Amino acid sequence: MTLKSLLLLFVLISSFSFSQEKEIENFNKEIDFYIDFTLQKFPDLPVNEVNQTKFRKKVDAVFKEFVLQKDSNLYDKLITSRDNPNLKFIRVNKKCEVTVTTFTTNHKSYSVYGYTSMNKINYFVKDNEANTIVYEGDSKSSSLDDIIYIDENHILLVVIVGDYHYGREVMVLSTKKQPWTVLKAFEGKAFGQVPMEYYNSKYVKKRAVFHFSCNDFPPMYCPKDFNKIAYDSNTKTLSYKIYTEGKRPQLVTAKWENELFKIDDYNMRSNSSDVGVPD
Repeated sequence: MTLKSLLLLFVLISSFSFSQEKEIENFNKEIDFYIDFTLQKFPDLPVNEVNQTKFRKKVDAVFKEFVLQKDSNLYDKLITSRDNPNLKFIRVNKKCEVTVTTFTTNHKSYSVYGYTSMNKINYFVKDNEANTIVYEGDSKSSSLDDIIYIDENHILLVVIVGDYHYGREVMVLSTKKQPWTVLKAFEGKAFGQVPMEYYNSKYVKKRAVFHFSCNDFPPMYCPKDFNKIAYDSNTKTLSYKIYTEGKRPQLVTAKWENELFKIDDYNMRSNSSDVGVPD
C-alpha cells in the first residue's frame, strides 16, 4: 500500500470515528436532559404525559442517529464483554450504558443497540448489511437474548426482561416488510388476564407474547441456562425446561404450525406450567 493510500485510509477512519463520537455525544446530552427532566429539575417543564412522550421520543430519535451510522457496531470506544464476545458496551456518562449485541441467523448479521439509564431504556434491531433499523423496542427492555430464524417470512425475538434480567419474552415477527411487525402467534394461557392477579393466567386464542417469568433469583439447583428459550429448525419446535429440585427437568415444547405456537405462559415461582391448550 502506498503512502498516499495509507493517508487516505487514515483520514477515512478518523472521519468515521469522529462522526460516531458526535452521535454518542448528542445522545449523552439528550439522555442527561431527560433524566434531569424526570427528576423535576426544570420547574417550567411539568412531568406530565405530554412532556414524557415528547422527550422520550427525542431520546430515541437521537440514539437512532448513532445506530444508523455505518458500522456503528464497530465503534472503537465499545468494550467487548469477557462473558459474551458478541456483546459490547460503553458508559456514555455516569447515568447511562449503551450496549451492542450482534447475532447471526440464517447467514445474516443483525446488531441490537440498547441503552439503559435510571429513567429510560430501549433497543433497536439493525440489519447490518442494509444498514437499516428493522425493529424498534417499546421502552420496556434494553437487550435481546437471541434472534432466531424461523423461515423467510418469520423471525423470533427473545427479549431479556425483569429486574434481574432472568425473565424472557418471546415474539414472532413478520419480516415481509420493514419495519418488522409483531404477530399474534401464540395460543394458550396468558398472564395479565385477571385484574389485580397478573399471574392468574387464562386461555387466550391468540396473543403477541409468550412470557417466561422469573423476577427473583433462581433456586440453586437450576443450571446457568435455566431460562434458555430454544428453537429447533428441524422439528420447528420452540422449547424451554422446567427445573424442580430432585427431579429431572421437564421439557416443554410447542410446534410452529399455521403461523402459531401453542404454549402457555410460565412463571418460575409456581414451578409448573399447564402445557396443554384447547383444540
